[in-house]
Amino acid sequence: MVGREVKTRYKQSILGYFWVILNPTAQMMVMSFAFSIILRVPTNAAGNIPYSIFLFVALLPWNLFANSLSSASASLVSSSSLITKVYFPRTILVISTILAKIVDFLFANIVLIIYMIVYKMPININILWIIPIFFIQQIFTTGLALFFAAANLIYRDIQYL
Repeated sequence: MVGREVKTRYKQSILGYFWVILNPTAQMMVMSFAFSIILRVPTNAAGNIPYSIFLFVALLPWNLFANSLSSASASLVSSSSLITKVYFPRTILVISTILAKIVDFLFANIVLIIYMIVYKMPININILWIIPIFFIQQIFTTGLALFFAAANLIYRDIQYL
């Protein structure tokens, strides 16, 4: 179901899977320009971290969270024909949507890695904190997504929330 979700999302688009990389990169470029050049917002990060990387490190998990919730909340409604025909655990639809967004997230991280290589960012032991933080975020996202998907069946306004 995850593979089907990823394939059908970009099936008839011209750029296809490139949107996975293009969308967060464009967001990062616009926000980086707005906040670092126009507004000159200072960061409390170390002086050797470029603002674009500083922003991208936070933007990618946020996009994963927001896109997972919006897609998962509509997953039960969009699969209503499948739900009414065959009995299976409905949580599979929500979880497969979240896993498809994780695949997108992993491809978008390629851009972050490229930026880190270009800017010669040092890697230290603190990078290992990504693993537990990622799992905590996914547990939180899955819990909210299951709640919103069930609530969206009753109140269709949830998908716009």
